[in-house]
Amino acid sequence: MAFTEQQRVAAANCVAQMFALRAWSPGQQITDEIIQLFDTFLMLIAGTAYQLVISPGKVYDQGPKPGPGRTANFTPGGAVIMKDTQYFPLTVQAVDTKGFPVPDTSAVSFSSNDESVFTIGQLPDPANPGVGDVDCAIAVGPGSAVLTGSDGNISGTLAIDVTTGDIASLVITAGQVAEQPAPTP
Repeated sequence: MAFTEQQRVAAANCVAQMFALRAWSPGQQITDEIIQLFDTFLMLIAGTAYQLVISPGKVYDQGPKPGPGRTANFTPGGAVIMKDTQYFPLTVQAVDTKGFPVPDTSAVSFSSNDESVFTIGQLPDPANPGVGDVDCAIAVGPGSAVLTGSDGNISGTLAIDVTTGDIASLVITAGQVAEQPAPTP
């Protein structure tokens, strides 16, 4: 979403008024705080979302028959834990500064900061069969990485830990055959 000049000026005026009332000393580093407040006021004035909250859907096994799925091992603010043979659909909710939902999340795109741990791809969501393919986090290999969702103005993140999958096969290899030592008398 592009902001109008009028919206940007209104946001800048709000920030200027807030900092005019604050006591601060010359040389004090407040640049990041000013930028963050400007972005907040701009979102409020434009009536757009302030934050994206990304949540995992049910976790499914990769392959032709994903099975019934299970609830993701996830605590809000923590990391989703999945095996390297699994994937989960992504759910995103835009919220305003008070945490209330904002409806439009259609322009959100997702990325992984380490594609050796997981990638983003389109797969079916077995919980919603009529929907078609949806954005999913697909495990690749063990490790920790961060998923980011962004609409160009705001973003949200979700930590993902991938562990090794279950044992798929077991190979037993015989050692060299040797004579047993003679028993000691």
